[in-house]
Amino acid sequence: MNRGVASPVRTAGAVFCLPSPICYLQSAISYLLSPVCRLLSAISYLLSPICYLLVLTSPVLAQPAIVCDADSDCFYVPDTSSRLRPALLVLSCVGATSHDLDSNMVIADSLGWILASCHGSRNHRTGADNDQDIMKTLSKLLSGYPVDPDRIYICGFSGMGIQALDEVVLHPGFFRGAVQSCAPWRELPAPDAAITAGHAVYLITRQGDWNREGNGQWQRYFQGLGVTTKLVVTEGNHEPGGPKELLEGCRWLLDNTGND
Repeated sequence: MNRGVASPVRTAGAVFCLPSPICYLQSAISYLLSPVCRLLSAISYLLSPICYLLVLTSPVLAQPAIVCDADSDCFYVPDTSSRLRPALLVLSCVGATSHDLDSNMVIADSLGWILASCHGSRNHRTGADNDQDIMKTLSKLLSGYPVDPDRIYICGFSGMGIQALDEVVLHPGFFRGAVQSCAPWRELPAPDAAITAGHAVYLITRQGDWNREGNGQWQRYFQGLGVTTKLVVTEGNHEPGGPKELLEGCRWLLDNTGND
């Protein structure tokens, strides 16, 4: 046994330290640190409500979210500012959903636009029925969100591309312009007299699209109305483009629509 060092002694399940310099040092450190530990514990107790509040209001939890209503119409505002900003109403051939907003989030994040989707409008319905649903979605957009009424745009592919152009012609007081891709040609309703050079349409077609020539007719039609028009021909066939393509169209619309 080493007689120069105190050893722990176990008695009835407890451990005691025989007197030694090491044990004295441990006791002294524990005694000196105990006020510090109590102080830290008190600070932690006092700060806990503040920390909880910070967690609840943190930017991570306060991230903007897509909100959908009972009609399955969805809306997305990129920030909490009350300033008025442009809006894009998205159509889909099968009825637009939150997925259509999520996949085009780059437009909201890059341009600061509000996004909305109309679930009711879709292919294989009359244009009048689609128009009714679109205007209902538009009414909710205008009444519930900080939208600049002079900067509302609409977009669609193929059959819903035609519908998007319909809305600009029928309701130029509401829709300032449209981005459409691969829409076949057909006669539109008689245009509202309010349509002016302050409106714009961005037409997209593909080199291999079966209705490529129809988009040339669209271009001539809108130019005849005095509407600023751009026709873009890309590679591919009759197929929707990605969000980058739509973003380019939205930027062009913003640069080519006025307030008159």
